[in-house]
Amino acid sequence: RGFLDRDPGNLSLLADAVSAALDERRLDIAEALLGRRPPSALPSPALLNLEGIVALARQRYDEAVPLFEQLRATGADAAPVRFNLAWAK
Repeated sequence: RGFLDRDPGNLSLLADAVSAALDERRLDIAEALLGRRPPSALPSPALLNLEGIVALARQRYDEAVPLFEQLRATGADAAPVRFNLAWAK
């Protein structure tokens, strides 16, 4: 997280850190990292996907659905996104 502290607006780095936390099944850390996205920064597709995955892992399906729907609306219509959306519904 040291690099992220030095470059808090780097959404790519943030997505990498969230992904690493998810790989280690550290949902609390992943959520905390997602909360560090600057409010003025629009979430990247990668961050939207990660937010959706965290919501699924927490069984907060009502939060996951709009995230995956937003991903599909932006053109990210890959099979894993459709699968996660179906799972959340």
